[in-house]
Amino acid sequence: MKLIKLRIKNYRVCRDVSLDLGNLHALIGGNNTGKSTVLRALDFFFNPSVRTLDKESFWNLDIASEIRVEGTFTDLTEYEKEKLGPYLKDDGTFHMARTAKMITEAEGIVGEPDRGETEIKISQQYEKPIPEPQWLQEKKVSQSNIDKWWRDREQLTVNGINFTKFLNSSQKPSSKDWKQKSKEFVATYAEQIPMIYKWVDNPQGYANVLKGTLPFFVYVPAVREVAEEVKGTKSSPFGKLLSTILDTVSDEKKAELGCLLSQISEQVNRSNSDLRIPKITEVENLLNVLLRDLFQECDLEIEFKIPTLEALISSPKLYVDDGFRTGVENKGHGLQRAVIFSILRRYAAYRTSEPEGRKRNFILAVEEPELYMHPHAQRTIRRVFRTISENGDQVLFSTHSPLLVDVAHFDEIIRFDSAYVHHKDKKTRECNAWQLSMCQLEEVILQCYPEFNNTETPQSIRERVSNTYNSKRNEGFFASKIILVEGQTEEYCLPIYADALIDGGFDGRCISVIECGGKAGI
Repeated sequence: MKLIKLRIKNYRVCRDVSLDLGNLHALIGGNNTGKSTVLRALDFFFNPSVRTLDKESFWNLDIASEIRVEGTFTDLTEYEKEKLGPYLKDDGTFHMARTAKMITEAEGIVGEPDRGETEIKISQQYEKPIPEPQWLQEKKVSQSNIDKWWRDREQLTVNGINFTKFLNSSQKPSSKDWKQKSKEFVATYAEQIPMIYKWVDNPQGYANVLKGTLPFFVYVPAVREVAEEVKGTKSSPFGKLLSTILDTVSDEKKAELGCLLSQISEQVNRSNSDLRIPKITEVENLLNVLLRDLFQECDLEIEFKIPTLEALISSPKLYVDDGFRTGVENKGHGLQRAVIFSILRRYAAYRTSEPEGRKRNFILAVEEPELYMHPHAQRTIRRVFRTISENGDQVLFSTHSPLLVDVAHFDEIIRFDSAYVHHKDKKTRECNAWQLSMCQLEEVILQCYPEFNNTETPQSIRERVSNTYNSKRNEGFFASKIILVEGQTEEYCLPIYADALIDGGFDGRCISVIECGGKAGI
């Protein structure tokens, strides 16, 4: 199952943003333009929780409108088609949405204590084909509507097929009979009846179907503490990985380890055996002698807490030896971030391995993976992301680094900017997203160079642009404006002139000077 389209409405800086998605995408743009919002919207879509939402999650604080994140999936496996069968469109794609709405006490729901008089309600929807004529739509069937339709019953036709004749009754039907007959009519004449798609809200059992069927999603924010990540708690990915170790231990080995722990307990704690370390008993007795001077009927016992096998498995400490062996939390932030990536990748592999050889797809969303990484490590991270995507999974990451974008894969770049708009007599901001597909670029090339018709291929286009760009030229993707110049002399001189003539120079205005290697390069 692959996510191929994403639409985000009324969420943070995204008023209404639609994206076409492939296996790998770099989200670029200035600060506060919507990159992180897209990753958070994906997290809400796959892992919905009211704990991640508040009043400020709504675009322009518009709590009267709902937050809405829609996704379109394709390439479903046979297992996924079976599980989602009732919710698929005719072309085999799956369209779903998550919504979040602010509910007030006036609407009948008492708010949570920390939310005052409001709370947020999350729902999930899917697009369902329904008959275009309203008199065939189950939700529209009511006694009052039947009265109106029955007066004009000769008009109840679709493609020349009369519904009244299908009813085969001279008496006006009840709403129950009308619903039953309309279902039979739709089933009988399905190919002749025009259909429209409408969103159906949270059908029974739908949420549970989604949990085990949607791709497994992992979000890595820009700030993530390695100390929290490597804890063996039941809620952390590392802790869940450790629990799988316990699942593989045989009953015989568990019994053997349990016996060893019992022996330790006998040597340090009071028991019926004589194995206890004498010094512990001696200290315990001396303390009791002193204590009984004050409290006669009293017995002080020293007891050591012996962990269970489960507790041992869940309480390790990660050390890294890079010439100096210390806990991972005492290493540099770059190494800490690499450890987090490693844990999450292994956890994702574990979670996406299903019984009977099935595999759930994995979507990794990373905020600024270049943080704390030197240039060589940044290029390595991009190669890792490329490998993950080539293996069939999906990766989206936000970045400010020209080393993490590749002009040869321009169609993987999504550029964001934001602009001021007026909404309800208030000046606010909304983000825009820009993409260039291979098909769009092919059209441009053929318009400019008709002689290339039938000779250019996606691979030849990628090779052509990859030979003209480098990391310095890639900086242009991040600029608000670009000045194309012939060579290195102009690239060197123009910023000097700008520094002398303009406050802040080109950098203060996010302007890049791109050297093109001659007029032909321009």
